[in-house]
Amino acid sequence: MRSPSWLVIGITFVLDMVAFGLALGAETQRSQATKITDINNVYCQYTQDKASGLAIGALVFLLVGQMVVMGLTGCLCCSSTTYKPGKARILAIIFFSLSWITFIISELCLLVGARLNTIRTRSIVNFSDDGDPSDELQCRQVKKSLFAAGAAFTFLTLLFSELYYLAVTKASDGSWQQSYNSGAPTISMSTYP
Repeated sequence: MRSPSWLVIGITFVLDMVAFGLALGAETQRSQATKITDINNVYCQYTQDKASGLAIGALVFLLVGQMVVMGLTGCLCCSSTTYKPGKARILAIIFFSLSWITFIISELCLLVGARLNTIRTRSIVNFSDDGDPSDELQCRQVKKSLFAAGAAFTFLTLLFSELYYLAVTKASDGSWQQSYNSGAPTISMSTYP
């Protein structure tokens, strides 16, 4: 792992950008509620649930992108490659930590948003608890900020995972490759005549 692979960078960039686009799509397609008044009832009617599918799609693409980077680098802690001490290794550790933190926050925002959007869509009728007609019925919807936060943390995950990959490839000293090709003298293991 001496130099970064532009193919890996390109694949993870595309996967994470698709996840970012789907998260933004979930933001714009979240369920909207309208208050309907009948002769006897007041209830909330919700639009069709499109945001949940988009959020789950974003979740899956982000997961695959993260697994590609972590799988190829050995997740920094599980790799057999040794890393040179220095600035690149410190940056790799920082970007590794930030990548996982933003990844977990993004996944949680998208998962919770998809779940809440599904619940709001499926609960069509909402009556006042005490039956007092003076109470104003509130049609609850998923907050815009939930899917927006998921999209923002998806973008940060993209940024930190790419920077982690670049830093870890720079910190790799390639000792597993050099051990076979070094010009140092070796001891022969053949028997003496």
